[in-house]
Amino acid sequence: MLLNPTQIHIPETVEEACKLLSELEDFKIQAGGTFLVNSLKHSKQAGRKTPAHIVSLHKLDHLRGIELTDTEMTIQAMTTVAELYDSEHLIDNFQIFRTVCKDISTQPIRNMATVGGNLTCRYTWTEMPAVMTGLGATLHFMDTDGKAIAMPAEDFF
Repeated sequence: MLLNPTQIHIPETVEEACKLLSELEDFKIQAGGTFLVNSLKHSKQAGRKTPAHIVSLHKLDHLRGIELTDTEMTIQAMTTVAELYDSEHLIDNFQIFRTVCKDISTQPIRNMATVGGNLTCRYTWTEMPAVMTGLGATLHFMDTDGKAIAMPAEDFF
């Protein structure tokens, strides 16, 4: 089964991504792509329209990485599940991430799948939302105007 023609956009900065998202209509965002491809296939099979545009975030390297301070751990959205699993920062209560990451699909999927994608796909079977809620995490977003928005994971889910 072939998907409908789709134009792929690959911004190199967050500002460029925000501009695209504010200008385009009928788009989906791609992080790692593991949920997106399945979603597009299911939409096509169900006879629903697939998006005209895909905005890939894979070149936004500054949205990757994990930082640990005395008071918090920050996991950037484009960090892969495999990168989180391998992180030296998974100590104390954060060790739960290693257990969760290990149980996500297969190694090739973990190498592609992003933490942000796992959180925002909102499938009921994804593991990260329960962990983020349990740890009292705060999720940070940016709107198309570049304005930062923060909310507790519990409120988001």
